Amino acid sequence: MNRQLALLTLLLTCILFSCARDEESYLSPDIVGIWQLRAVLADPGDGSGEYEPVRSDKTIEFFADGTFITNVSFCDGSRDAEEGFSGTYNMETGVLSPEGCVYAGYMPSYSFVGKNLVIQLPCIEPCGEKYEKIK
Repeated sequence: MNRQLALLTLLLTCILFSCARDEESYLSPDIVGIWQLRAVLADPGDGSGEYEPVRSDKTIEFFADGTFITNVSFCDGSRDAEEGFSGTYNMETGVLSPEGCVYAGYMPSYSFVGKNLVIQLPCIEPCGEKYEKIK
């Protein structure tokens, strides 16, 4: 019985660690720098949404002290450059805390997919933004 349990445990462990992922989402300390918006996700509510490339002047600069600045507000989901905006980020949880925004229990968050920084915004339908590091 113990031998069978050990064999089953070994088999399950091998299966678990052998699964490959195309693009794994993860947190990283490599966030420090300037990132430019390259694509946005807008889903009509049925899960069919995909990231679409955009031309935008929206940038976010992350600093090593846990703060960030951006030239566009996260409060309204705008993609056009306007007055500056700032906040803090948490590298352990991936949560962004933009100053002055009021959210009902869900804050914007970030992760990395490949070399892209992906920011998930608090929307009713799935939505997000992909950034590319420029500095």
